[in-house]
Amino acid sequence: PMLASLRARYPGITVNLRLGNAQETLAALLSEHADVAVLTEVEPRKGLHLQALSESRICALVPQGHPWQALPDGIDIALLDQVIMVLREPSSITRRTFDAACAQARVSPRVLLELDSREAVTEAVAAQLGVGVVSSVEVSHDPRVAAVPINGAGLLNRHMLGCMERRRDLRLIQAFLALAV
Repeated sequence: PMLASLRARYPGITVNLRLGNAQETLAALLSEHADVAVLTEVEPRKGLHLQALSESRICALVPQGHPWQALPDGIDIALLDQVIMVLREPSSITRRTFDAACAQARVSPRVLLELDSREAVTEAVAAQLGVGVVSSVEVSHDPRVAAVPINGAGLLNRHMLGCMERRRDLRLIQAFLALAV
């Protein structure tokens, strides 16, 4: 929605969109290879301007037809104890948030596979290799899988818009930041 709003307000603008993991995105911003970035769970640092954007919740990704889909309020994190799971690599923000919440709740899932992308997790879940975890803002529209909210402490991620402080007053950056208010 933000890019569509930017294009509507500035019809002649060309946007160069790059996708990457959290580390790649922050590195591109800090090296000024990106003007603005959407960042998740980034720590404030000198020279970096951060503006709150939204929050997302961690969800279990299950194969279509899984019994947890019938639970209207989602599942308690305790249900994941000893469940076979297919997860992103440990450096993933979603994985770090999930691991911290599991530790806090004293829940020990059984990790069968560690994968390097959301798409790979979706494929593994669709193949019924285990339960995955995804952020509510990154849920696949793949009909073979479904996201079920996980209830428990520490299962939210904060998303922010970031830019270099010294470049914050540039017109394009100001226009983008204004859309997030």
